[in-house]
Amino acid sequence: MIFTPKQAFRTRKTALLFLLTILTVFFYTQNSAAQMIAPPSNIEPNHCRIVGKIVEILPVKTTKNATRPCEKYPCQARVQVLQVLGTGVGFNTPLSINKNMTVKFAFTLQPTQKLFPELNQALPGLATGDKFQADIQQLETMGKQASSFTIFTYKKQE
Repeated sequence: MIFTPKQAFRTRKTALLFLLTILTVFFYTQNSAAQMIAPPSNIEPNHCRIVGKIVEILPVKTTKNATRPCEKYPCQARVQVLQVLGTGVGFNTPLSINKNMTVKFAFTLQPTQKLFPELNQALPGLATGDKFQADIQQLETMGKQASSFTIFTYKKQE
């Protein structure tokens, strides 16, 4: 096919415009994806920041000579993940919205003012149905495929 100079110029102009459009879309989507994946810098490694809701408080495994707080008060609960706000480096378990997971609360689900007076900030305690924001720590368990999850502090939401 033979092009006249006018047709060749139009074809090159169209090709250049098409290429410029494709490059613009490509760089825009790359930048957007990078912003979505980038974790907030204030989340510790192996932690995930969530908004959750207590679905069920698991029973305490009591013993006759209970001395530790988790032997006297509930420390484990089923938590519904309402939002994932970000993850720290090394947190490699994807959390699904509206799915339930078992979580250990390091300082029990009770108010901590009397139980742990040495804490810098007393925790208000959580009950079934309460919503909260927390950083969940993922711990690899030796000999098990599943990770365990622990919450040390939280902010109760109204």
